[in-house]
Amino acid sequence: MIKNIRIFFYSICLILFVSQLQASDRHDYDDHVHIIGAGPAGAYAAKCLSNLGIRSTIFEASDSVGGKCQSFEYQGQRYDHGAIQAPWYYTRVRAAIREHDMATIPSPDPSGPNNESQISDAMQQYGKWNFLSSYVRYIYHAFKNRNSHIINPTQRHNRIMQGSVEDFIQAKNLQPMKPIFNVVVTGYGYGSLKEVPIHHLFSLMPASQMIYSALAKVPLLGRLFPQPVNLIQSGYQDLIQKIVRTSQANVRLNNRVDKIELGYDLAGSMALNVRGDRFRTKKAISTIPLNLMDVVYPDPEDQAKFEWLKSSIVTSPYTTTIFEVDQSLGNPFVIENNIAPLTPAMIGQKFPDRNVYISYAYGLDRDAETVQRELRNYVKDKYNNLDINILSQREFNGYYPHPTIEAVREGFYDKLTSLQGKGGLYFSGSLLGFEIVERAFQTSEAIVNSYFKPR
Repeated sequence: MIKNIRIFFYSICLILFVSQLQASDRHDYDDHVHIIGAGPAGAYAAKCLSNLGIRSTIFEASDSVGGKCQSFEYQGQRYDHGAIQAPWYYTRVRAAIREHDMATIPSPDPSGPNNESQISDAMQQYGKWNFLSSYVRYIYHAFKNRNSHIINPTQRHNRIMQGSVEDFIQAKNLQPMKPIFNVVVTGYGYGSLKEVPIHHLFSLMPASQMIYSALAKVPLLGRLFPQPVNLIQSGYQDLIQKIVRTSQANVRLNNRVDKIELGYDLAGSMALNVRGDRFRTKKAISTIPLNLMDVVYPDPEDQAKFEWLKSSIVTSPYTTTIFEVDQSLGNPFVIENNIAPLTPAMIGQKFPDRNVYISYAYGLDRDAETVQRELRNYVKDKYNNLDINILSQREFNGYYPHPTIEAVREGFYDKLTSLQGKGGLYFSGSLLGFEIVERAFQTSEAIVNSYFKPR
């Protein structure tokens, strides 16, 4: 009897000793949901979790909250690197702006190839009724698929959602709309129409926007269908930071998650490897692209699936440059149609009383001097040898992570959906948000509401 008691006692001591060794290099936050990435998707995930009474901890690799929404302050005003506009159909973004009582200013009207003259050119080339018919048919498909692509964009039964924008144009005979699609897709740095999945276009050009745009051009009806597009005076980064603060999330800056190990212990926890420490948790939401993280699945089949997803992702790098000139460029918001690599696709002015502009240049990775030289040459050529003063520049080499069209057809989003929640890990962020802040909010909201319960 005494011998059995000793054996039992020693066994308990051994178990406690081993458990202490396992726990010595990590911290336990089993009552938290850990979020990886403090960009728009991570911030909104924290907000949605807070609404359910769930606490969260955010790990952010950089030294600030905001992700690709970064601001630059100059002479008392903030200028945006990344997202700028908050159009009327960004319902979650605009609600957050109102909630935090943030000031907005009107966005200048764009000039360039996406103005009314382009629509007139399309009508003249294809005929008025052919253009209007294509316009209405696009609205039909965009409306039909408006909510079917939030978490799993393609859906096996929906062949339309499994191709590129070019495939969609050919399948639905929408050639008259192609010039407009091309400006929107290339102007925002997504690549060519052959490379971009159609469900991304439905997010860029939602049915509601297209309907309001058409009605606004009808005489006497325009005033009934306003389409306000605003800029956040203090910048998008300030909005993201306010959302994080009100969520009461515990934010850990300069903490890059190098690896996630699922099924780390017998309790089913996962381990987040952060700068040599292991943080153990039951549930986590990753908002960073799959190709920038390592995940270890206990199931070899799930591991193979994840590795295939990682290998299927491509990006479209871009660089933003904030610059000052001695005189106004005339047009406060210019979009170029014939975009060459590293030349400006868009140039925008935030404050009309200041000659400070932001330029977006897309293309392969280049050094900062090359991008600046291309911008200087562009401005000199377009604006009578006008010189520029470079104020700030940011490179986003991992912009617009998305699967290849071949991967989409092979079930990329079906495979990604099948991994949602495996081992307590969920995915949101740019891969599902297409670098659109409103879409990032929407995706994180859908993830939280679909997989988490109020406490």
